[in-house]
Amino acid sequence: MDIKNFLTKMSEASACEAVNICREELSKYGETRVDNLGSVIMRGQGAANRRQEKDNVKSILLDAHIDKIGMMVSSVDITGFVRMVPVGGVDIRVLAAAEVTVYGKMPLPGVITSTPPHLETESGTAKGFDSIGVDIGLPFETAKELVRPGDRIEFKGCAKELLNGRLAGPGLDNAAGIAVILRSLELLSLNSQLSTLNSVSVCFSNLEETGGGGAGAAAFAEKPDISIAVDVSYASAPDVEKENRGTLGGGVMIGISPVLSREISDRFIALAEDNGIKYTHEVMGRRTGTNADLIALSRKGVKTGLLSVPLRNMHTAAEIIDPQDIEAAAELLAVYLMQK
Repeated sequence: MDIKNFLTKMSEASACEAVNICREELSKYGETRVDNLGSVIMRGQGAANRRQEKDNVKSILLDAHIDKIGMMVSSVDITGFVRMVPVGGVDIRVLAAAEVTVYGKMPLPGVITSTPPHLETESGTAKGFDSIGVDIGLPFETAKELVRPGDRIEFKGCAKELLNGRLAGPGLDNAAGIAVILRSLELLSLNSQLSTLNSVSVCFSNLEETGGGGAGAAAFAEKPDISIAVDVSYASAPDVEKENRGTLGGGVMIGISPVLSREISDRFIALAEDNGIKYTHEVMGRRTGTNADLIALSRKGVKTGLLSVPLRNMHTAAEIIDPQDIEAAAELLAVYLMQK
């Protein structure tokens, strides 16, 4: 698997294109479908039959969310500017003059408005969503014909390779997590361990950025005994505290939290150390802020683990990851699955 190529395609893809990309990749390992909430699902044959008493194999659900932050059209004002609301935790501080695509009746290129610094009355203060809009270059009547409330607005995809092999672009949260799962499945295949997938279901879940509904619905439907969520988490940077943070190139982050299974977390740590896989601890005293929180509480409860890829500039159009960390996470996940 060419991790950089996959991440570039995902970063530059629209939401619908991302679903098609993931469904095609996942179909290499089993029959896939898209559920009612837009999540891409693959169910292992053994996972469907696990309730038979003679079957002692635990069923496992692997989850990484497919959705990404963005905006949604709320109206078109009389001057032709597109007004919007956030979808997920968009960092409003980086929106000024950002390039976007408005998915109206056709994809429309646009730029978010930005007040010249010469005219600012409160220097350094980010504008609220009620004070900005998207300039699509059209007058009111034309814009209104092409754009309607509820249309999606996404950052213009433009992934760039940085020095030292790192990659920057929008939507790496959580294309990185999807890449981890796909790479782990590839490693199982290369090691002639595809039979392991009989007890594994995979969900590339929708709606994580707006509450986690996709993963919650999938966990309810799949009824796993164990689940592993894969997401991104905070990497160290000059303006980010170093305590309990990941490092680009420092390997996979292993989650430890009250909502997570300590048994799974400890197993990940032991396997990482036994196999020379680089890792760091990620200790969270409450919820994890990932799909793991909802999956763990599904039905009568699911033993859940969390692996994360360090990422800088989260929820912006220039998120940064190191593919080495994706490889480390994938290796650890593959080793864990082979042990089940």
